[in-house]
Amino acid sequence: MSTSLEDRTVARDGYERSEVILPTWGAESPEPKAAGPHRGLSLLLPLVIAGAVAALLLARGRTEAAAVLVVVVLLLTAGRALSPGFDRAFLRALEAFGRGVGHLLRFVLLGFMFVLVFLPLAAIQWLFRTTPLGRPRGLAGDGWIPKVAMAPEGPPKRTFGSEPTRAPGAKAPKVVVALAVVAVLVVVDLAVGALFTATGVLPPVDRGDLVAQIEQSLQRDMSNPPMNESPWAQQHGRDMAAFELQTNDYIPYLIRGDNEFSSPTVNVTNSERVSYEPEVPPGVEPLKIAFMGGSVMFGVGQRDEHTIPSAFARIAEENGVPVEVHNYGFPAWVAWQEYLLMERLLASGEDYDMVVFFDGFNEFDVQMTDFDEEPTHHSAVVLNGLITDFRELRASEPGGLDGLGELADSYRRASGAWRLWDTFRGREVGLPGLDDAEVGTPEEQTDAALDIYGRAKGLVEDLADDYDVPVRFFWQPRAAGWPPEVLERLPEGVIDLSDVFGGDPSPFYDVVHTDEAGAQVIAQAMWDSLGPELTAQAEGRGSPPVTVPVAAPAD
Repeated sequence: MSTSLEDRTVARDGYERSEVILPTWGAESPEPKAAGPHRGLSLLLPLVIAGAVAALLLARGRTEAAAVLVVVVLLLTAGRALSPGFDRAFLRALEAFGRGVGHLLRFVLLGFMFVLVFLPLAAIQWLFRTTPLGRPRGLAGDGWIPKVAMAPEGPPKRTFGSEPTRAPGAKAPKVVVALAVVAVLVVVDLAVGALFTATGVLPPVDRGDLVAQIEQSLQRDMSNPPMNESPWAQQHGRDMAAFELQTNDYIPYLIRGDNEFSSPTVNVTNSERVSYEPEVPPGVEPLKIAFMGGSVMFGVGQRDEHTIPSAFARIAEENGVPVEVHNYGFPAWVAWQEYLLMERLLASGEDYDMVVFFDGFNEFDVQMTDFDEEPTHHSAVVLNGLITDFRELRASEPGGLDGLGELADSYRRASGAWRLWDTFRGREVGLPGLDDAEVGTPEEQTDAALDIYGRAKGLVEDLADDYDVPVRFFWQPRAAGWPPEVLERLPEGVIDLSDVFGGDPSPFYDVVHTDEAGAQVIAQAMWDSLGPELTAQAEGRGSPPVTVPVAAPAD
């Protein structure tokens, strides 16, 4: 458009006059209309490219990289669509970045890199430009091009407001606005999910579940009678939870075992739980007694000096028999694991005057969660599931949709909306492998439990013969008692303590664990059976029974 004045002769009221038409500023009316579609293309094109790249990343199993790419591009697109100022700043930054990279590569790689790198960058920059076609070279900024011209004898100069960046009435395409809204909703949803996680108000259903289950289970048990009568019960629940969760170290064949731990009510070395130590007169060698078992022997629900081994040591002390007890019990262990630990201890040079085994409940409990006619242990099905998952992730090529599934799972864990929905409908995520666990009939479970227990007992006895160590076996009581068909089939030589409470369930705070008074009763029953033999051993060693002050149990 010319910037000079245009003379136009017009006829009006029979006279001829010359009319001066001042030029307009900016582009002609058809040009702004083209800005809308061009801007929409500049917004859509990065989304298409980012989507294609993300699909390739997902196909290669790079879920995290794909997620970051998609979120970044969505955020940038939303900002550009909703804020023209941000759009201009972003394009200027992009252009500046391109220029900087171009200069650097030009100086470093000269012509060779200029051809291979700079020209492609320039082409990409040209594709993403939003300025109208035909902008003169060297003109910076966005929007319409002002065309300043004044008539020689026209009106005085005047200033005009800032030039509009978009044509009047021009709107971003609906699909761009929809994508911008979706991007904002996604960001808000993830922010809410992050807030839920940070505050602990609503943690993900499959993150920290094991921790929550252990803590809640122990605190619930410590609130049951008779435990709730003990002022230290809640502290003991916290101590036990911390002990259970302190490590995931794998011990070959044993699966897991003791690690050093210290707390007000539970103290453990790297091999056993701390027990009461009777005073032994100088020159007297105490009888060294090892106690094997699961959580009941370990003493869940009892302080260190009030477990079954500690109570047994006090009873022996009262009867003048010097003893040194070792509590090798460990939560969830079965007799097969106890046999393996005994083999390790004896092979390492440890020597005992007697080894006491106390089993029963875990032999059956493990069959209820994962039936197996061969020796097994708690969490075997979970470990198998973890190994299977590990192999699928590391030893097999990802499928075309695997990345999408992982991305969906990751988003679900982080999403605030999904978190609310999962909580509302009570969704729970099971541990790996549990869905594949085999469940036998009660008869099959009983057969498997007693058969494997009998085999473990036989191995213990063979090992004891090799090392010339006396071993004794006790069958533990249960709050509801044992079916007669189980007790009738106990292996020969197993001492049945199932009726030690005379059918009274009050010492139990759950199906098998007791309070400290219950541990005292069980220890007394063991002493009644083993006391004469231990007394004879002490006398045969040349250490006759001694009388020593007995320390009163701490409250």
